[in-house]
Amino acid sequence: MPFSFRNTRNQYGLGGRILHWTSVTLLLTLILTADGFQDLGPGANRALLVKTHASWGLLFLLVMAMRVGWRLSNLNPIRSYSIRMWQKTTAVFLHWTIYIVVITQGLAGLLNLVYGGSSIAFFSVFELAAVMDREEGLYDLFRMIHYVLSVVIYPLFAIHISAAIYHQLFGVLDDD
Repeated sequence: MPFSFRNTRNQYGLGGRILHWTSVTLLLTLILTADGFQDLGPGANRALLVKTHASWGLLFLLVMAMRVGWRLSNLNPIRSYSIRMWQKTTAVFLHWTIYIVVITQGLAGLLNLVYGGSSIAFFSVFELAAVMDREEGLYDLFRMIHYVLSVVIYPLFAIHISAAIYHQLFGVLDDD
């Protein structure tokens, strides 16, 4: 069977794979830049790292929006796998849960900047000036949501990766 750019009934296409691995790479970049916050106190270096993290986060949100669009406009090969129905349902549910969590986390990070009175930069391409002064209550709320979702995502990824490894090792079931 020739490899397709779009998903087919039985396999993910090149477009979906590119979006998947691009988002994985961006997410790892976000984790590494966020991890750097721990070592820096207030100052110019931390502010630069926050702006860098936010820039990667904006790019990640864009890629995730593209993934959602891709998912909605392409076949989902999972539905054709010869696996138990509960496995199909769980896989689809897990994918959408991951999408919702990481997009919500990204939006919370963006709102954290807005309500924190910060400018929003996208690398060196553009920078939007702060639109408001810091609003402590909303800043704290979105900061907390951004952090909590950063913790919640790890078990979701562990389940996703474990299921993908299981699928690769044991393939699909012959009986349904």
